[in-house]
Amino acid sequence: MKKIYIFICLSLVFISMGFRINPDTPLKEMKKSIALGKEKEIKTEISFTAGELHINALSNQLIEGSYRYRLDKWKPDISYREENQTGTLKIKTIDEREGRNFDNEDNCEWDISLNKKVLNDLTIKMIAGKGNIDLQGCNLKRFGFRLAAGDININLRNTSVPDLEFNAAVGSAVIDLSGKWNNDLNATMSGGVGELTLKLPSQTGIKLNIHGGLGETHAPGFKKQNSTYTNSLFGKTKETIYINFSGGIGNVNVQLVD
Repeated sequence: MKKIYIFICLSLVFISMGFRINPDTPLKEMKKSIALGKEKEIKTEISFTAGELHINALSNQLIEGSYRYRLDKWKPDISYREENQTGTLKIKTIDEREGRNFDNEDNCEWDISLNKKVLNDLTIKMIAGKGNIDLQGCNLKRFGFRLAAGDININLRNTSVPDLEFNAAVGSAVIDLSGKWNNDLNATMSGGVGELTLKLPSQTGIKLNIHGGLGETHAPGFKKQNSTYTNSLFGKTKETIYINFSGGIGNVNVQLVD
């Protein structure tokens, strides 16, 4: 098992080395915005290949974005349609080759700004890279995130998102779920090789089920019984956060935040 762990970690290092920018190939840029219409909610799918992905919720439009890439095949395909006051937004790159290795030419840089007021069912998929997803205060119906390899920082503070799915195969992640909650949260998370840090609200009841991993769980302020962790407010607050986490090789760090 130790040999497998070392092999995967070295693989991640080699992948990360591929993200160094090649100065010989200039970046191309595309900007696109979509104006607000009559939509009351939106379903968003973002599929990102490799490089750096930045998303916030600061736009006064439905969405604004700046997309930088080196190869024409990485120019994103953006589509949007609205029907019965429900919008469907897709931002993706397509690579029909399977099992390929990424190099300097594949490095993309996306900056996307969403509208925090429109109810959003948001799914993000990253193959490899670094990401910063800052959706603090965003009106989220659901949040789904999948990462094959890389590092990600996700801020969902004060979103009260009721449904969350998270999966990271190789890399590290920080997920901030702190702030005020107006409803329950049901979250399903899984990790492969790497480290996960969860920031959770100190004034809300929390129940964590953490199982299947070979790493360590650090959860100060929680009571542990078998694979279940609860804080002192569990069962005492109107809203409750439920998280089921299945791990591989790596540590889970839980922090209570005001």
